[in-house]
Amino acid sequence: MGFVRSAHSYGRAPTLISSGPVTLALTGTFATTATGIVGIGSQAAFNNGVPDGGATIYSGPGIQVGPRPVGMHWTQFTSSYGGVEKGPVVPGDTLFVNSFRVFGSYKLGWKYVEPNANGVYDWTEWDKAEAFWAASNIGFVQFNLYAVPAGYRSQPENGSTGEWSMQLPNNQTALRNFLTALCNRYSRVKMIEVANEVWTDNNGIAYGVYWVSSAPNTPAPAGEASLFTLMNWVLDWRNTFNAANPGRNMKVQAPSIPGTNFHAGFMLQVLDRYQALHGRLAEFDSFSIHCYNTDFTNVHLTNGSGLPEYRDGLIARGLGSKELRDGERGFPANTTVSPARAYNTVVRELLNGASGVDYFYYGSPGADETNLGLNFGPYLDTSLRINGYEHAAQLKNCTITRVTEGAGTGVNAGKWRVEGFLP
Repeated sequence: MGFVRSAHSYGRAPTLISSGPVTLALTGTFATTATGIVGIGSQAAFNNGVPDGGATIYSGPGIQVGPRPVGMHWTQFTSSYGGVEKGPVVPGDTLFVNSFRVFGSYKLGWKYVEPNANGVYDWTEWDKAEAFWAASNIGFVQFNLYAVPAGYRSQPENGSTGEWSMQLPNNQTALRNFLTALCNRYSRVKMIEVANEVWTDNNGIAYGVYWVSSAPNTPAPAGEASLFTLMNWVLDWRNTFNAANPGRNMKVQAPSIPGTNFHAGFMLQVLDRYQALHGRLAEFDSFSIHCYNTDFTNVHLTNGSGLPEYRDGLIARGLGSKELRDGERGFPANTTVSPARAYNTVVRELLNGASGVDYFYYGSPGADETNLGLNFGPYLDTSLRINGYEHAAQLKNCTITRVTEGAGTGVNAGKWRVEGFLP
């Protein structure tokens, strides 16, 4: 729900009902057995099963959590720098989070679906992914545009980043036809992300390989016009698709950026130029920043992740009701990843304006910023999955009124206690 904080008064004091592991079936797109939210009845009070104790992190007006506090960023490799290639999980695997971000994902990119750039689509790998999402009750899939088929490329595929960066296709109709076919076949796809991390240079506005680098802080970086064209193409497609499919309500996320405070400032300049030229900024439903190399101890601080700067910049531009998401996350290299660290980071970001966090589905074994403490092995560590990601996913649509450091032990050691109201 963006950055809106709304107080709730139900005419009665909240009653906290339990403080331990429970079996809870949530309606909609999520159900699991885990250490969970506890509460009964309409608008009932809840806590997350962690004993109270320690300093207060937050206490105040109710913060409304949206429908997808926890998503997974589904890459095809165990690390953004390569490594063991992993396809869809084996039959029987499940992961009860709220959404998936498809980017760099095994054989799901456009060039794999339409390899000959001829309007003939191969949905084999998508059907496998669909089966996994169905088994996991994942109702929201976000598709990041990437991997343009060779016949539609406006420039050669870059050897260093390849399909990991989007470029402007040379054929608008082909893009529209692909997106329409994709979304007609898979109703779980509910959002299209225009492009991933449109630059990675830390020295200024230097666009990624397909948008052409330029000197920092120039008024109009080379390649920006093609990015703006792609933004308009995707918005135009969305408007046409929704008009033809009443009730579908497809959404579009603006191009994402790496998460640092200077990137946030640069991207806000880009958005300002786009608005001045095209006047369509408010048509985007979602904005994304990737808050690498941070966690719950510092992601909310200024001069760091960029989250507070981007949030406040969007609010200042009248976009405070739009979704802001941490769309790609691991943890700093060579640090320990625990369920509490994953859980608390979600909560911290929810308290500071983010709609949720998309964790790497496969993280590195700890050597880079995609660190999830894994070892190129199982698709997810069981404890981290259940007590970290899946537990935080149960905050879906709840209202948070109080957070403390908690006094948990075992699987809840170090985890914050969260209180509030059920939907």
